[in-house]
Amino acid sequence: MKTFNTYLTEAEDKVKAAEQKARVAIDGFLAKIEACKTPEGVTELEKFYKTRVKEVDITDAEDIQIRDALAGRKQELSSDDVAEPEEF
Repeated sequence: MKTFNTYLTEAEDKVKAAEQKARVAIDGFLAKIEACKTPEGVTELEKFYKTRVKEVDITDAEDIQIRDALAGRKQELSSDDVAEPEEF
């Protein structure tokens, strides 16, 4: 039979575990950024990232890597929209 103190300690451990943010791998999200085909799609990924980053635990370096990937992909796609004159 558990003592009351053991029960409280286990309950506190469960609460602490639930409060900790989940640790995630960013490789899948970076792949989604690369697979994005439109600037609007990148904008949607940015919105998702801004809400999701509050729920998970990532390092500062990973945060910078994701933000740079989003900005770079958006710039890449917007430069593709600018039509270059065709030479005949």
